[in-house]
Amino acid sequence: MSAGVSSNRGRRRSNARRATRALKPKLRPRTKRRLDIVSVATVRHDVYLRTRDVVRRSGVVPVLNRRLRSHLGQKCSYDAEALLVGALLVVALQLEMEHTNVTKALGSLAPQVQHQLGLLDAEGYSVSYRSVNQQLSRLAEVLRSGWEDDDGTYCDLNWMLSKLLKAAVPSKYHDIDAFAVDATSVDTWGAFIGAPSDLEADESVLEAAKLADEIYADVDGPATLDAALDASKSTKVLKRSPTKKAKKAPPPGAVIGPDGRIVHTTDADARGGYRTATNSQRGSTFVGYHLHLATGVRSFSWQGDVTTGTLGEYVPPFILGLDLTPANSHPGEAGSRLVERVVSEYSNVREVLADRGYTGLLPETFIWPARSLGLDVVMDLNKHQRTRVDTVEVTQRRAGRGGTKASTSVIVNAGTVLHDWTPTKQHQLSPIPKEHALRESVHCEYEARAQLWRWSVLDRDRTTGDVRLVCPFHAGRVRNKNVKVRKRVAPSVPHVKVPARATQCCCGSITMSPEQLSELWQPVPYGTRAWAMSYGRRVLAETANALLKSSFARLERGYFKVMGQHKVSLLIGLLCVGVNIEIAHRLEEFGVPRQLTVEERAKKRAGRGGRKRRERTLAELARRYPEAMPGAPPGSPLPTSVPSSSST
Repeated sequence: MSAGVSSNRGRRRSNARRATRALKPKLRPRTKRRLDIVSVATVRHDVYLRTRDVVRRSGVVPVLNRRLRSHLGQKCSYDAEALLVGALLVVALQLEMEHTNVTKALGSLAPQVQHQLGLLDAEGYSVSYRSVNQQLSRLAEVLRSGWEDDDGTYCDLNWMLSKLLKAAVPSKYHDIDAFAVDATSVDTWGAFIGAPSDLEADESVLEAAKLADEIYADVDGPATLDAALDASKSTKVLKRSPTKKAKKAPPPGAVIGPDGRIVHTTDADARGGYRTATNSQRGSTFVGYHLHLATGVRSFSWQGDVTTGTLGEYVPPFILGLDLTPANSHPGEAGSRLVERVVSEYSNVREVLADRGYTGLLPETFIWPARSLGLDVVMDLNKHQRTRVDTVEVTQRRAGRGGTKASTSVIVNAGTVLHDWTPTKQHQLSPIPKEHALRESVHCEYEARAQLWRWSVLDRDRTTGDVRLVCPFHAGRVRNKNVKVRKRVAPSVPHVKVPARATQCCCGSITMSPEQLSELWQPVPYGTRAWAMSYGRRVLAETANALLKSSFARLERGYFKVMGQHKVSLLIGLLCVGVNIEIAHRLEEFGVPRQLTVEERAKKRAGRGGRKRRERTLAELARRYPEAMPGAPPGSPLPTSVPSSSST
């Protein structure tokens, strides 16, 4: 018997055994099997039309077709429109964003629609996975290099995603004037090159964990890397080295990327990172990317009352822009790029809301670039920013006195311009606690200081950033019988103490430049309840993250089975476009959700107290209702009906 016959007999026996365990049979060496793409349920025609209209409204299809069909040889039977529609239908079908699922989505279209899009061949077979995979790879490569179109427009991945995201937002929400910026982690699909424990010794990860501890120390509690390692039951305890200590050499055999950082997985663009702690999880390490999202929020108008403001109409959590960077890349630079793209698409925006991850860094990376675009940055302050007190001398030309100049001294603390006579004990106030019950008293401290001693805004120039202010005495908010002002003040105005022998306050109004105001200046005084209401709009960015991770998609490791920053950016951008389409569809179907009133919010907040423990044993019930069983020992059975306390 020849060796070939015996090997075939052994293969048949092995395949028979595998068939009994519901496993696929093994193939011969150098044998290829056609990938079987089984389509899911047929896509409804209205879902297809809704997705197709978004792609057509964006205006990217003609530009992409001119680029994708410029090569020599036979052209593909379907164009960029069919490819983008298939990728967006993956979100509607609640599938993972993979090339195979894009093929399934295209195969799930009605035969008439497939024929219109050119997805059927001469024999009536639908598009194959090999073709879709090749076209998506060609699209990603074309968008990576970028090109200049016939009309002079520079086309790349950011251009295409910006157009698609805006097309997926209904036109009535194109005139929003505020948006929030936030970041979330995206794990890579690549496998570890070395041991996963090498990530714990990465210097960049340690520095990111230390920076998170400093920025979020009094917000989310301790988010240390040691706590994350303890949570993962790691036996190795890391001790942070001093800041000025020289960096350690990378482990032997480590792969170093072009940026000088360690490459931990087969994904050459992914880097080791650190995700900060939240209410549901502790801080932990990961390998992948950081996704920065811009989400539209409601407008906020403030009339000078430090206790409240007015919120605009409801705005759904539409994603206006995104930027994907390797983990632990500088968040300020990514945030400034994202802000610039949003401003180029939505010209009416006037405010950007950002957390400490952006505003707690150097102001040259995020705050000043946002201010240069004419935006107000609504932010929270860390300990270093909150306790900084600056004394600024402002030179102002007196009106009606021959053009003489006068110098006025003001105090700037926590972004609020205060009068020079502000008591020293009010220069630095307490941090805002996380507990809502303790937060009210601290808000009252900031409101009392702002009501008495802040300089009010008279006018401002968004082009130059200059702000014209008036002092509290000339504004009529406070008074003193020794200080003479031109404005008549009512006797009910609070009377404050001033320095001895002070008879003149100041010149009345001053104009301060952005450098004099400092990067921490906000139109609404920091720490007041009006500021808390304005900054609270940022929670909508967390809602957008929840839509990506738990509602419309399950953005976790393996959701994108591709590697490389550019390919992941393409697929995650199409995912965000699909989320916008789903949000618009829910609004059209169910309408705008009813907003809670102030009383309802307070009642809902007061009801929070964690999960209540239920009495599950007779002994616990007996201890709760002692009047029902007088003299009975604990654990005795209760009567059928338990009388109330009023009847006894």
